[in-house]
Amino acid sequence: MRFYYNYNKLKCLLLLITTLLCTKGHSQLPYTNPVYDSVFIENFSTGPYMDTSKWNCYYTWGAGNFYSSDTVTGWCGIIQDQVNISVHPFETKNRIIDSGTCKLIALNDTTIGWRWKWYDYPSTECSMLGLSPEGWMPSNKCLQKDLVPYKYSSGMLLSKEKIKFGYIEMRYRIPGWTPNPHNGYSVNFWMYANDPTPHSELDIFEVDGRQGRFTNNVHVDAGWDSIKGISDDPIPVSLQQNVDLSQWHTTACNWTPDSISFYLDGVFQRRTLNQYDTNQYLLPMPIIVDLGLEATNFCTTVDSLTDFPTWEIDYIKVWQPKLACDTAKSYCNITASAFNSKIYKNLSIGGSGCTANFNNGKISALGTEYVLLQEGVEIGNNMETLIDVWTCWEGQSFEKMSEHPNPPPVNFTKLKSTPQN
Repeated sequence: MRFYYNYNKLKCLLLLITTLLCTKGHSQLPYTNPVYDSVFIENFSTGPYMDTSKWNCYYTWGAGNFYSSDTVTGWCGIIQDQVNISVHPFETKNRIIDSGTCKLIALNDTTIGWRWKWYDYPSTECSMLGLSPEGWMPSNKCLQKDLVPYKYSSGMLLSKEKIKFGYIEMRYRIPGWTPNPHNGYSVNFWMYANDPTPHSELDIFEVDGRQGRFTNNVHVDAGWDSIKGISDDPIPVSLQQNVDLSQWHTTACNWTPDSISFYLDGVFQRRTLNQYDTNQYLLPMPIIVDLGLEATNFCTTVDSLTDFPTWEIDYIKVWQPKLACDTAKSYCNITASAFNSKIYKNLSIGGSGCTANFNNGKISALGTEYVLLQEGVEIGNNMETLIDVWTCWEGQSFEKMSEHPNPPPVNFTKLKSTPQN
């Protein structure tokens, strides 16, 4: 029997447990916990096109290229070329579903794509172009849309759901990848809320194509709060490692009301706390998967020697805990197969005349106030049992996202990531 036990939080009367093994909380991956329920599964089982019920192939607040000039200055002062993001859902040049995986393909080609420019309204520019704010835009901005040539093209995915809290995981590789200083790209699995207050971003991973350096970050700008201010929480240099991108890897984070934990290939990497930091201000966000050709987050550029990659993604999955935080639950005669693992307001198991035999399987007995085990409770050697007091995941959400919540921030590429030294 494996019994996961929290000495600091547990408010529980345990009358009969024959074997007790205390283990660290990191030993159990969240999705193996029966309180977690699958809310999103993308196995890329059908193709060749992406599933438009789950994904957009462009940033929903713009056409994918929304800079006000032909080039962008990155974090390091490097002038970087714009890259055309393929925005048509039924194309297979930069994005194809094949053999059970999604392949995002970077190309050294000349393509025609949209560029969006923003101007203050009213202004001379808006008047000369005959532009006025569109219905989904703020009244002080007008939008110019131009078709322009781009040197490079790439593909991306953006989920149609916004998510707050949960365990989020991806399996991926770049076939044939080798370390190369000319690999001027990054592969990024991240979340971002296009909302002016606060800036809300969770980078589950960003990997530098040059040496496969693996990073993750949390960025929150709560600038209106004089105490909290701006928070950047990148992975410490001591924990950064190089991964062989030619091999399959699984990367995940567990975003809870109290903390965000990061995992690489099933191994816990680090945890960043929310309670005393601005991470508490993170908003519901869509999942973004992009192959960053010209990796502004790593200050790299594309050159004539760049090995243009194909990023292969096996699956993307999301789990969230089942909530019953308003329910005072009592189980009398119960077995493991009939036990419903949720986060309850409070939970009582057993009692006078009751039998609660847990002999085979997994249960999570969780309450926000207490968990009470009474007479008649038996836990056998073949059980995995978690008994604990958890806060209710207030604000947990999984909901459809509107197409144009706000225009893109002017300095979007600079907000996307912290420079990595």
